[in-house]
Order: sequence, then C-alpha cells, then structure tokens
Amino acid sequence: MSKPSPFGPKKPEKPPNHERWVISYADLLTLLLATFVSVGPLFFLVLQLSEAEQHPLHFLGLAYVYQFVALLLIR
Repeated sequence: MSKPSPFGPKKPEKPPNHERWVISYADLLTLLLATFVSVGPLFFLVLQLSEAEQHPLHFLGLAYVYQFVALLLIR
C-alpha cells in the first residue's frame, strides 16, 4: 500500500466546458452595445449639422465633448 499524499487526496478532474462560446458571445454583444451607445450622440449631431446654419466646426466640437462624456459614463 502506498503512503498517503501530504497534499491530500487527488481531486477528480473537471469535465471540459463545452459552453465557453457563451462568454465570448456575451462579450461581443457587450462591445457592440457600448459601440452603438457611444456613437449614438455623434449620429444625432450629424443630423443637427445637416439642419443647422452655424459653422460646422461648432458641432464637431460638441461631438467630441459628447464622446468624452460617454466614455466617462461607460467606465
């Protein structure tokens, strides 16, 4: 009879996880949602730019501000 292991009995190996794709799929959906949420204000500003009579750089500056705020809210 062999000596008992000082580390305790061996644990049985876990079976392979066949549903790992679910995590990748959830990550993909999260990234898509974050992309569309952050780009949404830019589309709104482009629509406003097409209807506005002001200088276009004014609205581009606002677009960058909205993007910065959206990035802060996501984190």
